Amino acid sequence: MTHQIIDNYLSDKIFKDLQTSIVWNHTFPWYFCTMVSGVEEEIDAYYGTHMIYDKGKPLSNFYNKLVPIVNLLPNFRALIRIKANFYPRTESIYEHGSHTDYDFKHNGAILYLNTCDGFTRLENNIKINSIENRLLLFDSSRKHNSSTTTNKRGRFNININYL
Repeated sequence: MTHQIIDNYLSDKIFKDLQTSIVWNHTFPWYFCTMVSGVEEEIDAYYGTHMIYDKGKPLSNFYNKLVPIVNLLPNFRALIRIKANFYPRTESIYEHGSHTDYDFKHNGAILYLNTCDGFTRLENNIKINSIENRLLLFDSSRKHNSSTTTNKRGRFNININYL
């Protein structure tokens, strides 16, 4: 499988609760990061992150809201990391550098929290548009990259790495 897209991944109730808790919550804590693809990039290459699960344990009170997502993942055996991402609006689309999440074989899932003109680009120039409640399943040990958005205040997603 190169990738799989599942639209309307979560029920409306679970998705709207998650979206309200993260995207439309002015108290959700975002942490400034200048290394989107693992290396320092140009001035437009920055984003907000919120580490929810890493190194075998929950790191955020928002972890419990994500259990329904993790429980629905196909072939799920073990969680590696969950991270929320916020890419601020830019005047023109900025594509971040290509990267892999980890250097060992594992699965990746991106849940898009809002619809915008931003996207995820996979190998072979496959472009996945950011559409709210869309889940992208892919091999995140292979090269991919994110982008900013121009038509919304920001692009929001949740990145899950798992075995």
